[in-house]
Amino acid sequence: MQLKSEQAISSICLTTKSRKEITINTSPEETNRFGTHFLERINTPKGLGTVIGVHSNVLWIWLDCDSGPTYWDNVTGALFNYPEFSKSNDTNYPEELKKFIPATLNLLTVLTHIDHYSSTALNHTLRVALSQSPAHMTEQLRSFFKEFDKLSASDMELLAEEEGLDEKEKTDSGSVTKYLSTATLDALSVEFNAIQHRVQTQLHLLNQQMKHLNKEKTPQLFSLFTTNQSLLEQSCQEMEETAKKIQSISARAAHSKERNRFLHFDRLLSALIDVFFDYPTDQPSYDSMKYQDGAAQLTLFLYNHGHYFFEGRQNESNNSKPELTESLSALDVTFLFLLLSGLSLSTSQSGLIYLHLLKQIKIPVDTFDILPNAFSLADFSRQHPQQFIELYQRFFLSEGAFKQKMEELLKKSHPILLTEAGKWALYYGLAKQRVVNADSPPGHILEIKYYLGLGIDYFEQAMRSSHSLAAQEIDALLSAHKEIPCSAALAKQLAWYFSNTTQLQKARFYLKLAVYQNENPRNKNKNPSVFEQTVNELTLIQIKLDILEKTGKEQGQAINTLIHLARQNNQPAGKTVLDELSTRVPAVAFAAMIEWEQHNFSKLSPDLFEMAKKENPVIAAWYLNRYRVVTKQEKSDLNVVLQAVAANVEPAIIECNQLLVSTPTFALQNKEAILPFLAKADFWQHLYPTNLISLILNYQAADALSPHDLDKLMDSMTHASLTDPKKHFEFLAIILKDLRCLLDTARFIAFLYALKRLNISIKTDAELPTAIATYLTQQALHSLNDQVLLHSFMDGFLVEYPEFGHDLRQDSKAWAIIQQSKQLTFLINRTTCDSESKKENTEDASYSILASLSVFSHSTGPGNPTLSPMEMQGTTPRPNS
Repeated sequence: MQLKSEQAISSICLTTKSRKEITINTSPEETNRFGTHFLERINTPKGLGTVIGVHSNVLWIWLDCDSGPTYWDNVTGALFNYPEFSKSNDTNYPEELKKFIPATLNLLTVLTHIDHYSSTALNHTLRVALSQSPAHMTEQLRSFFKEFDKLSASDMELLAEEEGLDEKEKTDSGSVTKYLSTATLDALSVEFNAIQHRVQTQLHLLNQQMKHLNKEKTPQLFSLFTTNQSLLEQSCQEMEETAKKIQSISARAAHSKERNRFLHFDRLLSALIDVFFDYPTDQPSYDSMKYQDGAAQLTLFLYNHGHYFFEGRQNESNNSKPELTESLSALDVTFLFLLLSGLSLSTSQSGLIYLHLLKQIKIPVDTFDILPNAFSLADFSRQHPQQFIELYQRFFLSEGAFKQKMEELLKKSHPILLTEAGKWALYYGLAKQRVVNADSPPGHILEIKYYLGLGIDYFEQAMRSSHSLAAQEIDALLSAHKEIPCSAALAKQLAWYFSNTTQLQKARFYLKLAVYQNENPRNKNKNPSVFEQTVNELTLIQIKLDILEKTGKEQGQAINTLIHLARQNNQPAGKTVLDELSTRVPAVAFAAMIEWEQHNFSKLSPDLFEMAKKENPVIAAWYLNRYRVVTKQEKSDLNVVLQAVAANVEPAIIECNQLLVSTPTFALQNKEAILPFLAKADFWQHLYPTNLISLILNYQAADALSPHDLDKLMDSMTHASLTDPKKHFEFLAIILKDLRCLLDTARFIAFLYALKRLNISIKTDAELPTAIATYLTQQALHSLNDQVLLHSFMDGFLVEYPEFGHDLRQDSKAWAIIQQSKQLTFLINRTTCDSESKKENTEDASYSILASLSVFSHSTGPGNPTLSPMEMQGTTPRPNS
């Protein structure tokens, strides 16, 4: 896709999807028939698209999903009258189209073809170019003005004279203007040089021939050649002189052509100024910065050359120049662009322009001894308040074109212009404050208060865009001038802005200031609803800063609070902050991942998972795995699931247990993945007990579980320290009940010791006493060694843990089985009797100790009544009356 250099910008040559090359008219005159314009983003039946223009009376649209433009046969009128089409707020142009947009604008080419443009088409072409690529426009201005700077003062005067020609002279085919642009004097010079070269060639040939002639033998022929030689030599000499004159004329003609490229520059300049004034304010910061750079280029150009285009315009008799942006003077336009450029100009450049402004309004700057590279508006307002007041009043308070245009631009909420206007208003208020005295009018203090408030109000408007340069300049101004008041609203906006930067200390400072100002009784009573809303916003900033600055538990609490706020429908700001921080803070991304997986699945994205992995790679991997299963119907990655189970991820635990019973062969088919996890307490404790038993039995049956792996699992179960003792007891019990056949005597003893450490009665599981009793009696019959080992173990274990014996004896089934072994019966009976005897002895000893106390001893007199609990606690007994 490329622009035809011989055509105006409004015609674009490109290739359709069918590889056919067509020329599309993008001018407003054509696209207006369909109620749209070049590069407008729209919704179509096939998705997002971009309007290109008109060809063969149909509207061509470039769909984001296509490689070239297309059209709809049925669209013959206003596009948005068709229900399938609507405007879109999307600004993400396809990459190929984005590459094309900057290349379509070349200011010199536009100027060359400017006669082909209507005013509407010219403005639209420049507006689209500036809106889509301020950086490209800035580069175009820089190179364009560099070409313009090659013109001399006399060139400018000649251009002015040509512009002053009447309409007949401008349109007549023989006009001076056309002659200067089309004169072929350079071609004439080339042709004359060719003739001169041929004459010189003939003279050279003649001289060569004369060398071969004998004057004595051919006197007449020699005389003829001599005459020709003399004439040719004379002609060559004359032609050399003429060639020098023609070359000089040719060079001047070429320069005239170069100069006449700028013949209608005033029209292009007017369009550029209007387009810069109309620039959309809701652009990304990068584009806004490039826009300021472009405004700075225009500022310097207007400072250097503006008088050529604006000089004498207010003289009604001068009709030679079109109106440039109403009736603004060169000074007005220069100052407006100085404001629009913000801080883009260097100190020297802005100093030159400020001093120029002062001189033009008759302020004697020479007496101040200020150099351009040392000029500071803040210092000037402080050191020369009266002169600053005059400067402000001339531009901002005097009725006229500048004030009218300034008010018009401020209504568009341009952040940089609002910042500059706020700065000037504050400086004006402070300057007024410096000149106030006892003789000042009564309303002087109110005027100062008004302009200080106006400046802050402009700042508040500027901050609503969160423009970085606006925020930085406002912060610098407030920091340098402690006397400037800062409202709660402005402090809140600055806190919001700096919370999005690395300057979190500034955010904290402005947050505290906003809280302090908001707590002012006047704010509380003035508008309770606004006060409450401000409190909520400041709380959200506090949460955001806590998340960004703190770690560990404090950060976690702040994140939980943010999640809670984001769930509430009346807290859109909470959702916005959660969205923002989920791209900046891994801990927030992790929390948002879990929250959105449960309540807002569509908000999950690969970028979110990548950020969450920085907080917890294992758990984030499981959520990503789940996301792929749902969105792409991929098979779940078992390794990821198993790792998440070991990390105690509840949804992963449920999934794992479901997978284990999903098919009869699942466990065997995936044994290589499962076995490395099986012996880890972090893993097996999350399996359903029945699933664990089934898993072990299946692996045993298939010889997939080696003795070593089984030992590791059993060791893990006996030595694990789970946070939930009841859960641990359940696993130990089910092994003793259902898999005791896999336990040798030593392993069985280890399980009993594990039960003792849990200090949970074996009667908690009704079947467990019977299972233990069965193992004790049967294993004792297995071999003499096992019998000796078990009896020796029980002899000591029952002493340490008598409750174990009591539980076996109190369970009728278990006791019946135990009684099959005399030795076990004896040990348990002995333990039971010993414990009961100890209990009785303890009670007797306790009684004797209490009885020795005087309060419990019997009186020798009449019987005393039984003491009440209160008396036992220290109340003095009294005798009966």
